[in-house]
Amino acid sequence: RRQRQMCIREGSKYFHIVCSDPKPICLFIERELIRDATIVEAKGAFTGNNKFIILTVLSPGQAIKLRSFIKENAPGAFLLISNTSEILGKGFHSV
Repeated sequence: RRQRQMCIREGSKYFHIVCSDPKPICLFIERELIRDATIVEAKGAFTGNNKFIILTVLSPGQAIKLRSFIKENAPGAFLLISNTSEILGKGFHSV
């Protein structure tokens, strides 16, 4: 397994991706973008359907690639994309 990039510069994009099937999106993040992600189990408030929330931080260039992938492969996904000012923790700046 290739080593993950350890530093993402200022201007990073923080993704919350709500979807029914996280596997293809996470595989793209891991294999194509060489990043990692966290999956959180969730439930739709209106429908009660089981969902997943994928959390990841990407560079602006990686963010464009992920948006394109999701548009083609998971068009029902819901994306929240935020600009980050600071990221602390393993793989980033120490806490």
